Amino acid sequence: MMTKNEFMNYEASKVSEILSRSGMEDISVQLVNVVKMNDQKLTGLCIRKDEETASPNMYLDDAFEAYSAGEDPDRIAMDIAGRYLELDKEVPAAAAFQQEGGFEGKKLGLRLLEGARNREYLKETPYMSVGNGLVLICDVKINEHLEGCYSAVVNNDLLKLMGRDKTDVFREAMSEAWNVDRPVLCTMESKLFGAPETNLLDNPGELGTGMYILSNTSGIHGAAALFYPDVQEKISEALGENYYALPSSTEEFIIVPESRGMGPEEFTAMVCDANRTFVEPSQVLSDKVLRYDRDSKALQDVTAGRELESRDAEMRC
Repeated sequence: MMTKNEFMNYEASKVSEILSRSGMEDISVQLVNVVKMNDQKLTGLCIRKDEETASPNMYLDDAFEAYSAGEDPDRIAMDIAGRYLELDKEVPAAAAFQQEGGFEGKKLGLRLLEGARNREYLKETPYMSVGNGLVLICDVKINEHLEGCYSAVVNNDLLKLMGRDKTDVFREAMSEAWNVDRPVLCTMESKLFGAPETNLLDNPGELGTGMYILSNTSGIHGAAALFYPDVQEKISEALGENYYALPSSTEEFIIVPESRGMGPEEFTAMVCDANRTFVEPSQVLSDKVLRYDRDSKALQDVTAGRELESRDAEMRC
């Protein structure tokens, strides 16, 4: 049985051998340590063609768990090499984006994170504060097709390749957010039971029994939709009252009208329990409970049971 370090080195050597046999002799395969969202530290294989300055990483942490459970390491290497070959066919090489106009026409999306959970990650990633310790980052839609979309986070290196200013990138992402990945507010029943979804932002007269899900059309990184232009106010208009926004995950918020009678204490317990029990660590957004007030048109942190402090001063765009 190999140790984790021995397994990682074996996979790097084996994947390199497999790709070389397939005719890809102009590549290098190296182990890299990568900080992902929520400051998760992963080990990956950086598979790079000689002419590229950027490349995809194939992460090995789950692969080691599979190996520990009895999976053949050679089969794992074959799967990794196969995924890279498929990715290489579908996603334009990073070198192409270094050419003039390489990013021309590519759509920008938004992702929502909590600053305190991403201190290391945000050192290399431009961000914009949206209050209450939350920040937005951007991604660029590199290859969209019927099966989904390949996107890359706009980190400092990619921002340089794009030849864009950070402020300009966020301005475009915010102005196009409704068109790129439209916000969707639907009843919890339709989400849980697969009933046809009605977007209550477009049809506010079709309210349900009192709990709602806010995401986006793709359902990917949908929590960011709460910070699209005008969305907070439109939710209040649809519900006709103040509401609470509970971070279910990075994919969505649960929206609860104030008239439901529940308060910050109950919501804080719900959010904290879900984050520690059900939500994958990579998809935890925050333990914060937010409340939207119609009069002030402001979203405030009302999390119970702890001293609240603003992180806006340290988490600025």
